[in-house]
Amino acid sequence: KKKQNKNGRMAEPGEPAVSEGATSSGTGSTAAASNPLTRKLAKILGGDGLSSSAALSDSLVDAMAGLSEFFKDNTKRARSSLRGDLERRSLVLNTDFLTAFKEVQVKLQGVEQDIAEMAHCCNDMTARLQASRAETADLIGKTTALQADKHKLVLRRDVLGVFLARFQLTPEQEAALTGRDDVTPMFFEALQRVQAIHEDCKVLLRTQQQDAGLSIMENMATMQEQAYERLFRWTQSACRGSNADAQDNIVLLNRAVTALRARPVLFKYTLDELASSRRNYIVRAFIDALTRGGPGGVPRPIDLNSFDTLRYISDMLAWIHQCVASEREMLISLLSMPQEQAASPSKRRKQLEPEDMERVQQVLDNIIEGTCRPFKTRVEQTLMAAAGIVVLFRVSSVMQFYCSTICDLIAPTAAFPVFLEEMRELSLKMFFDALNVHANSLLANVELPPADLTPPHALESTLSVLREVLTAYDGALDQQQQQQRHRTELSRILAAVLDPLLQMCTLSASGLQTPDMATYIINCIYRVQSTLVLYQFTDQRVEMLDAQIDAHTDTLVHEQVRHMIFRSNLLPLFSALKKWQDDPKSSFTQHLTGVNLGTAIQLFDNYLREFGSSDRISQCALLLSISIRNKIQERATALFLQQYSELYTQMTDATGAAALRPPDQVLSLLQ
Repeated sequence: KKKQNKNGRMAEPGEPAVSEGATSSGTGSTAAASNPLTRKLAKILGGDGLSSSAALSDSLVDAMAGLSEFFKDNTKRARSSLRGDLERRSLVLNTDFLTAFKEVQVKLQGVEQDIAEMAHCCNDMTARLQASRAETADLIGKTTALQADKHKLVLRRDVLGVFLARFQLTPEQEAALTGRDDVTPMFFEALQRVQAIHEDCKVLLRTQQQDAGLSIMENMATMQEQAYERLFRWTQSACRGSNADAQDNIVLLNRAVTALRARPVLFKYTLDELASSRRNYIVRAFIDALTRGGPGGVPRPIDLNSFDTLRYISDMLAWIHQCVASEREMLISLLSMPQEQAASPSKRRKQLEPEDMERVQQVLDNIIEGTCRPFKTRVEQTLMAAAGIVVLFRVSSVMQFYCSTICDLIAPTAAFPVFLEEMRELSLKMFFDALNVHANSLLANVELPPADLTPPHALESTLSVLREVLTAYDGALDQQQQQQRHRTELSRILAAVLDPLLQMCTLSASGLQTPDMATYIINCIYRVQSTLVLYQFTDQRVEMLDAQIDAHTDTLVHEQVRHMIFRSNLLPLFSALKKWQDDPKSSFTQHLTGVNLGTAIQLFDNYLREFGSSDRISQCALLLSISIRNKIQERATALFLQQYSELYTQMTDATGAAALRPPDQVLSLLQ
């Protein structure tokens, strides 16, 4: 029975009526809880009414959705007939379900029949297999045994393949080792393989396979000897070839020489053959360079410069030096290890063993020795034709330079350095012979001194030659290890030139008076000394010349003092002093008898007032050296003053008064 709420709306059955006091929370809650419809809905919903609508399950939602398909109008009639509608709908659904499952049942029955037929076929096949198994049991056993045997054979085949791969050569390696073609890199790989197999056979000898090991070792040894013989013949042929120094051939030769180290006899014969073939090649190349020149005439033949002795010999030595350097690098490349071929030449030289470096020196000595004979012939012919002293000395210096340079590449005891030293000594001997001839010529043709007492022409020309020699020698003194030797040779050269030169000057001045002779010799020695001071290692000779100049300077000093005594008019007084010094027991005044002191003193004062350059002896003006000229004047003044001081002392003691000027006043006037 519906009740009207406060708003005038009729409440549905089961809906609690809202009274006017619904605002009271306690009264409303009690009425809602006592309503049967509310309790049922809460039970169905599993919660507290509308507040739990968020917790509806998916199945309830689906049921509501299905209900909404046929429950369209919410009327009383519809609600009262809802159960019947649901039952009818459920009956229809079940009927449809049964109809659908009848078709499934029919199909399942067909499947069951097919399975039964398959089971029958399987049983039939099983029976047949059992019959076949019974009939083929023996065959299966045999097959199993054969398979086991096959597995063993395959294993043996694999083991045998590994054994053959380790202890046999491949067909390609065997063909490269025993073929008749040229040696290739494959040959050396095959040779290394043979050596490895030969070493591996030693392991077999320590096992039960001794027979196989001995057989393989014997076979490899035979093949190895044949390979070494073939390699030796090929190396000989390669060394004799014209392209022995080609880069590709060098690589193969290096590997060949390295391999032949295992056979010392063949290795030695190989080096001998290499030295012989390279020697012949170098000699031919040297002769071609002398007579034909390079390809197309560039560079020109060396013999075309035979008119120029120094250039001719220098060109030949330069060619030989270049040849020594290239041959040395080739030999080092041949004897170094193959893995070092990519390294720089300096690194290969450092890594080369001392024994191998000695072999390089021996082979290089044998190669370069072939150039000695043609070089010697041309040098001797050229030196015989060379008439100049300077040319002979420069040739000696050039030979000394190349001798020391080549000795950096080859042993000093090798044939060519020894031969070059002999040629240098020959040229030096010819140089000293030429100096002796020149000295004899100077002494045989002594010139008279010029009127001005200057050095003669022969001295000037000889000093010109000496300057050229010393200039050439000065350039050769850069090598420190040869300085002591250079000092000895230089002393010998200076003695050979200067001793006869100074002797000539002495002979030339023998007809002169003593002051003129001293002046002339001083000028000659001064010119020689001026030449020597410009060069190294001439200090000793310069000092000797200084001593000789001092000796002749003393002569001019005493002559200048005598001239000053004569010009000063003190000669009577100095004569009296000299007599008193000879007879000290006598009285100094008795030696002054006959001397007019007043006149002498007056003339001496006049001399001091007029003293100047005109009071020097004429020989001083002819001296070439101003320093020597001044030195003579200073020493003469000092000596004169010393003697004057003695005279002044004696005069003062004898007369009791200072008749002469004091020495310090005389010194100031003379200066």
